[in-house]
Amino acid sequence: ARGGNGELATLFRLELGKTSVGANVTWLSQFEHECEMLYPPLTHLEIVGNPTVEGGVSIVTLRPTVNQHFMVLEDVIGYRRSGL
Repeated sequence: ARGGNGELATLFRLELGKTSVGANVTWLSQFEHECEMLYPPLTHLEIVGNPTVEGGVSIVTLRPTVNQHFMVLEDVIGYRRSGL
């Protein structure tokens, strides 16, 4: 499936585990057939394996990871200012 400008469509498939569970908000979805999840700030999406193409759609498998050890932008700015 290609978009109007001829580019290949992309589908992100999430690989979920015990440490990558988000909040299920399917009940809020406008689309009844979709499962929607919310993840906290600083959630990173790690690419798992190589992307594949199925039926004209590029499929990229991702694993959400939450690392509480990352600094937020305000912390980085404060850290840089303290080093001046």
